[in-house]
Amino acid sequence: MLKQRLLTAAVLIPLVLWAVWGWPLQAVALLYAVVTLLAAWEWSGFFHNNRLPARLAWLVGLALTLLAGWAWFRSGGAMLPVLVFGALWWLVALAWVLRYSSRSDPAGELSDALLVGVGWCVFWPAWMGLLWLQGGTAHGGFWITFLFVLVWGADTGAYFAGRALGRRKLAPRVSPGKSWEGVAGGLIAATVSGLLLLALFRVPAPGLLPLVVLILLTVAVSVVGDLFESMLKRRRGIKDSGNMLPGHGGILDRIDSLTAAAPLLAMGLAWWHTTL
Repeated sequence: MLKQRLLTAAVLIPLVLWAVWGWPLQAVALLYAVVTLLAAWEWSGFFHNNRLPARLAWLVGLALTLLAGWAWFRSGGAMLPVLVFGALWWLVALAWVLRYSSRSDPAGELSDALLVGVGWCVFWPAWMGLLWLQGGTAHGGFWITFLFVLVWGADTGAYFAGRALGRRKLAPRVSPGKSWEGVAGGLIAATVSGLLLLALFRVPAPGLLPLVVLILLTVAVSVVGDLFESMLKRRRGIKDSGNMLPGHGGILDRIDSLTAAAPLLAMGLAWWHTTL
């Protein structure tokens, strides 16, 4: 399994970075849209009515809102309120995860209509955050890479710190393998990785203290994104969201942290950008 994971990552990471740094905005946006819709297709596996017409209706509806978001972004529409909404949504998700973790039968079954609304709150703000990071700054390739490095660094740091030091479980009913020690290791690894990347590229950025705070918040909310998807999978008795990525499960399994991190990082940088 580990060999498959490493091989898949070795193929995909260079391709993604090539696109992020070398493709025109329209092409990169199309790539983000395709990945988002593939993950949204896997999301529809949570539906009780998971027949093809219902799943396609969800996908078409989301695709139309992605298109509307693209039009809003390209027309110069205000992005900060959208990103604030996206970041605040994850406070709701955190409360949901905490409720699930602390009660034996927290909320009964989730309706398909609720899952559609929740899915939109997960995917659409993430899409808008990626658009702003890629095309709303003068260093889009760097900030998208910075986002990836934070998420990958946190995931890697949490894995090794959890294996070596993990004792206190983070949310055993949601994700039994995660520990508080792993979260701490992920925060440290992501912060060091992000600061090293910034030092290497020397792009304009907030001051050190605001940047470290933003990194920590971004990593913290990425953990919430991971836990939230794990919660939904447990409710539906699903181990992986799909099998599109050998060794990694589904696309949603790989981008659950990213969907939470993207609007938060974009919100922080957009706020800093508007204060110049």
